[in-house]
Amino acid sequence: MTIPRYPRNPHAPITVYSPGVAAFKRQQIIQWLSLTPKLEQGLKNKTIMKIAELNFVPKDFAVLLWSTKGVMPCVTKIFSEAYQYINEPTMDVNTFQLLMETLTILEWIALDNRTKKSLMATTVLTSVYPFLLTNFDLPFYCYIKNRILTMFNLLLMMPFNVVINFLLETEFIYIIIFNMVLFKRETSAITVSIMEKILRHPKSLIFVCASEEPLAIVVDALNITLEGMALNFPDFYEEIGRMPLHNIIMCFTLISTNSRGKSFLKDHFPETFSAFTFQLYLMESPVTRNLLVILLDNLIPPTI
Repeated sequence: MTIPRYPRNPHAPITVYSPGVAAFKRQQIIQWLSLTPKLEQGLKNKTIMKIAELNFVPKDFAVLLWSTKGVMPCVTKIFSEAYQYINEPTMDVNTFQLLMETLTILEWIALDNRTKKSLMATTVLTSVYPFLLTNFDLPFYCYIKNRILTMFNLLLMMPFNVVINFLLETEFIYIIIFNMVLFKRETSAITVSIMEKILRHPKSLIFVCASEEPLAIVVDALNITLEGMALNFPDFYEEIGRMPLHNIIMCFTLISTNSRGKSFLKDHFPETFSAFTFQLYLMESPVTRNLLVILLDNLIPPTI
């Protein structure tokens, strides 16, 4: 089965034009967007794909996408119409390509500070959540899930309290836990990276450690991911790299800075850390080894 071309990422290099040509192309984009509400759904989908494939975008592209009437309803409709493929792995290549291109449009809006807050006040972002709850190993589903997770990972890199508030209010953290427990090699690295960024925020750390139930769920998910990495070692290390283990140790270290989290970890510390599996890796990575030392010191203060 041939996988279609992966749509251009909003952060990929774009063609630079002279001011005159850039102004002309910007006007073209505005015309395409303005026609969207007047088209039937099939042509709307083609317009969305055409816009996502552009090799030129104006600086206010996200604002244009967000403010043009009919674009966001079209994006939401594309996702909702694809829900039929969530329970049965029957997605065809055209639907996959359309979803990937639509995610490109959504990324532009989600990653622009001028439109991000407005987007989070709607239900557009949460319309992609069901695709993160699939459990199919087929390439189409893995690509879509990875693309969505990457978007949220980038979203969390921005210093915006509204992002954390949105993710906590929409229970995104439990979707990440679901994917960590599944332990798919394709998504494990991105899920632990997202979990680390969530726990770095004081508000979300307090949320996780506020009671034993969410704390136990998060720690169990981290342990399952760690055990999955150990079982797939060293292939996992060679294919994915060292960051996932570093991210997991950082998650445990962040939890250990909270009094309730520290107390819980003392009774549920992963035995995998003491196994020979990761010893070679830790010897090669002094930064991660030092982080593990900090974690152990937090849990078991050195005696004088």
